Amino acid sequence: MITEKSNGDRVDFFTRFTSWTAKVLGHPWVFVAAVVVLVVWACTGRFWVSRIRGSW
Repeated sequence: MITEKSNGDRVDFFTRFTSWTAKVLGHPWVFVAAVVVLVVWACTGRFWVSRIRGSW
């Protein structure tokens, strides 16, 4: 763990950013949102593949 600031506010910003990110992404609703995105992607995959394949 870093106890002293070697780069001034840069370390402080990084520490605050990573702490906030861990706090937000650690909630169950983030997992639910990721599962929903994967299900939608899986259900619409054939549609997107057929469109891309036709345009290449």
